[in-house]
Amino acid sequence: MCTALFELQEYQTDDGQRHVRLIVLHNRDEWLTRDTAPCAWWAPPDGTIFAPRDLIRGGTWMGIRKENAIVRAAFLTNIRYMPPVHGKLSRGNVIKDFLEGTMSTASYLKELEASGHLYPGFNLIVFDGASLGHLCNFVHGEYVTESSLLQPNVIYGMSNGPFSAPWPKVVQAKEAMAACDRTGPAMEICHRLLPIMANTHRIQNEDELPKTGHTIEMEFKLSSLFVETKEPHVDYCTRTMIAMVLDSNPAEDCCIVEKDLALATHTWTTRSFAL
Repeated sequence: MCTALFELQEYQTDDGQRHVRLIVLHNRDEWLTRDTAPCAWWAPPDGTIFAPRDLIRGGTWMGIRKENAIVRAAFLTNIRYMPPVHGKLSRGNVIKDFLEGTMSTASYLKELEASGHLYPGFNLIVFDGASLGHLCNFVHGEYVTESSLLQPNVIYGMSNGPFSAPWPKVVQAKEAMAACDRTGPAMEICHRLLPIMANTHRIQNEDELPKTGHTIEMEFKLSSLFVETKEPHVDYCTRTMIAMVLDSNPAEDCCIVEKDLALATHTWTTRSFAL
């Protein structure tokens, strides 16, 4: 399970050129038994992708491509309350396909609408260097695909339910992001915003919990933005936290700060990248 916050900022440089800056905060919650590689450039033939990697299916939950004038990004969250599925394609390949392609945000989402039902449920965000779009392939309890372009200068958030679902941890995180300074150098923004995703506060009122098919006990555990490992015999938690700032201005770096849980030692490692 995952939670993502994001904003597409629109601005002008001194020469009057329009640019956009994408800010993303993303927590990945996963079983400790699922092998994962941290952020890195992928090996050829996928060498233009910079992303963490799921070593079971070979895909990823978020990634970027920055190559000369090309700037692309994509990330997703799973839909939690859906019926069990078998034989579906890997969601992680949706990210890879968009990053390696050349289609615009609108064109890619329109094409994916026809094949979205072939994947387990997800919320997908794609950025082509100019526009930001969203697609969900599991709507109103069935495999129906809906997509839309998103507005600049708006803070959005999503977790493991419908895109518009006001899950308390998403609402609280959006408020925290709005209260933070999101201007200045990209790396400073990443370090300033990433602590938002470490919030361990859990919902106290059962009536406010999402109803996603888990036990009430598990829903309480998953209600925090950062899912802890402190319970005994629990092997599911937040394993990766990422803050990313990606700019359409080729003069600006793409900056990523990643905090990753080392499974062997249960210690956190922080890595910073300017690409």
